[in-house]
Amino acid sequence: SSSSSSSSSSKVGPMQSRQLLKCVVEVASVLSAVVADAALLPGFVRDCTSICDRLVKQLLSKCRNKFDDLTINSFAANRMIDPRTSSAMHNDVCYASLATPAAAAAPGADKEMRRYYSSDNDLYAAMYERHFSLKKSQLVLEAGSWSELVLMNESFDWLANRIYDLTSRNSKLNSSSSSSRLRRRSSVVAAAAAVNVDSGSSNMLGDVVGARGRNDLLGRWRTRVQVHRLSAPPAAAAAAEQAGAVTAGAAAAAIKAFDLSERCSDFAEQCLLFLRYELHCHYFFFLRDMQVGSYWVAKEPNQPEAFVTELNRDIAMVDEVTCQCLSAEKIRYLWGGSSVLLSSILISSMKLLQDKRVNKKGVAKLRRNFFALQQALANVLSGSGGEAGQLAQFDRARQFVELLLLKVDELDAFQKDNPILFSSEEYNALRNILTDHRKVRTGQKKN
Repeated sequence: SSSSSSSSSSKVGPMQSRQLLKCVVEVASVLSAVVADAALLPGFVRDCTSICDRLVKQLLSKCRNKFDDLTINSFAANRMIDPRTSSAMHNDVCYASLATPAAAAAPGADKEMRRYYSSDNDLYAAMYERHFSLKKSQLVLEAGSWSELVLMNESFDWLANRIYDLTSRNSKLNSSSSSSRLRRRSSVVAAAAAVNVDSGSSNMLGDVVGARGRNDLLGRWRTRVQVHRLSAPPAAAAAAEQAGAVTAGAAAAAIKAFDLSERCSDFAEQCLLFLRYELHCHYFFFLRDMQVGSYWVAKEPNQPEAFVTELNRDIAMVDEVTCQCLSAEKIRYLWGGSSVLLSSILISSMKLLQDKRVNKKGVAKLRRNFFALQQALANVLSGSGGEAGQLAQFDRARQFVELLLLKVDELDAFQKDNPILFSSEEYNALRNILTDHRKVRTGQKKN
């Protein structure tokens, strides 16, 4: 196994990303051989654990370097250097839905999403500002880069699961009792360290993964969402050794296996969180042009504006790449809430129009933009099995624009009847837009 490890380690040298990702499978094969040796030679458990540790860490290092190369100029990646960004993304309703799919459809979920994607959230606050500007060079727009990042996520999620699987099937570390998958991570590790050698009982680490089956990745996400991610307490191994349950080497191996799996899972999650945040940055980038658009037009257009067409092309690219590798649950997470965020950006852009004149044909122009975006997202959701009902969020943006067709007194009456449909700031933004059927206010001119 040592020679196999050395051979595999030599392959984890400078290479292209796709070759490196293929190496994940080879590393898993070497780990299988090492774990099998550990089962036959208990006295060398620590040595075998050290081999696995070095091999996985070297692979992770290479892939992290590749991740940095792919995202070196990315605004989203630079924001995610701050751990508070990832922490904020964990508070998303869509992230919670990975553990409980019904969460996104729960009463009040739409309202919570609108709050989350609003300018009150530090994740997006700056991007809503009038003077904020993203450069094209700050985005990851190449299909090849998206493909590699998606493959990294799936490969390391698979490897994390594989490490658990190897520990469960091949080691003599078996738990003395079953445990809820909702316990804290520290409890899981403590149970893994306090094991006995009863081959008839189920392994704790395997039980955590077994929630979703060996080939399904959803269980890891459920566990990750529902429990706090805590580091393994060093006291766990010492307590197990004092109790005489297992040897010190076996206890250390249990915690080491847990740590390696967590490292792989952490990197996989980093990739997925980045892809989601990067996609949201694309929305802000392309829709920024709406603020400088002209909506006082003489002729109703029969096509959406160019920036909408570009965004739809970008959405189609991301959809094509991700649907080839990501599981349905991850795809729903990636796109979840997109209609809410897009609608929020569209409404915010109306407040920031440089030319605050909109006539009836301009309203029709805006509605055509909204419909084109809705169709593009509908194609994505239908392919991923997502809830097409979330597309109703576009109706809110469309209704907001159609309020421009009301006279001032009619708008006042509508606000009185629907005080929470839009904020006071949003209603006031509508009043500040000049239309072809409203009188010009004092001090204002229709240029």
